[in-house]
Amino acid sequence: MFWLKRDILKNPFIYNIRWLSVLSALALLFLFLPYPDSLINDLWKHIIAGVFYSALVLLINEFVQLFRDKIELGILKGKYVRKELFQVLDGGKSAEQLTQTERDKIVSANQQIVEGTRYSKFLNTKDVECEIELNYLFKGAYFGTAKYHNDLEHVDANVQTDVFITIHLNDDLNTGSGTYQYKNFKVYGTYLLHISPLEPNKIIISFKNIIPSGIAEGYEIWEKK
Repeated sequence: MFWLKRDILKNPFIYNIRWLSVLSALALLFLFLPYPDSLINDLWKHIIAGVFYSALVLLINEFVQLFRDKIELGILKGKYVRKELFQVLDGGKSAEQLTQTERDKIVSANQQIVEGTRYSKFLNTKDVECEIELNYLFKGAYFGTAKYHNDLEHVDANVQTDVFITIHLNDDLNTGSGTYQYKNFKVYGTYLLHISPLEPNKIIISFKNIIPSGIAEGYEIWEKK
């Protein structure tokens, strides 16, 4: 969870709120401390009062902006289930280019060829349905964890591995991008996402592996619980 803590510390709203709170408290302290008349006059009291009220107004504004940011750009926060999984056919071929042997191999792997495209669809529910949780940070940035089935080792199919996710939602609220990284493996990749205005509870995630193979590619459909 180090990434999450690091990103929270980078939150400009939290940063500004902290320092404005300190400035307000110091100004208030200096304003009400008992001073001999020879040390502080009315002019300085007015200046300190001005600093206090200015900091207070800015502090209130930061809280308003923080609240508005969460309402407008924090719409993806929550728990999801991966409902569908599609993968690019080997070699990036289209369905029409597959030989019968290649078709038989895909079918034997419990996948369905999506005719007219270059994708195959996973049919085994246990392979597809995994849980994802997205936590909102600030300014459209998210950090999340997915529990994907571990298909990188020869282990029980029910064993899951954590995948760390970062996502940035664009200002149009319909598109975004991100990254993923497996916790126990050196596997990294990128995301592109699309939220349909007609089905806002679903996210279409296009993924592409960067390291190590650079060949795993496809898309998933996440549905909000």
